Amino acid sequence: SPMPSAISNRTSVEPMSSALLDSRHRQAIRARLQTWLDGEVVRRLGPLTAVFAANDASAMGFLRAAGEHGLTCPDDFSLIGFDNNEEFTPYTTPSISTFDQPLNDIGTRAAERLVGRVEGHGRVQKTVFQATFIRRESIGPPP
Repeated sequence: SPMPSAISNRTSVEPMSSALLDSRHRQAIRARLQTWLDGEVVRRLGPLTAVFAANDASAMGFLRAAGEHGLTCPDDFSLIGFDNNEEFTPYTTPSISTFDQPLNDIGTRAAERLVGRVEGHGRVQKTVFQATFIRRESIGPPP
């Protein structure tokens, strides 16, 4: 994921430490997904037809865990992530559909508001940014 390498490049964190943290994070996500897939929750829900993951990393973890349980995407379920992590979502099999956030706009607006607050003339405002759907191969036909 892009965040650990960005952190590694800007601080004194060693690349190996970032890789280890990434590995532990992935293992924790995979363990939770495995428990969920093996557990009573899935049996009570019945056959799943679609998954909307909180982020692309979780979508990728779900894709792998589902595959280990004999489920294939998009034949058995559709999958959508959130982030448009272009480092891996276009290259998974199948490529993961996702929502792209306008991160530059979000960062610029946050910086502008922070400066305004520091200078004493900013006020609390709510801003809604439009996410863009990126359709890839992980969407199957409706059941």
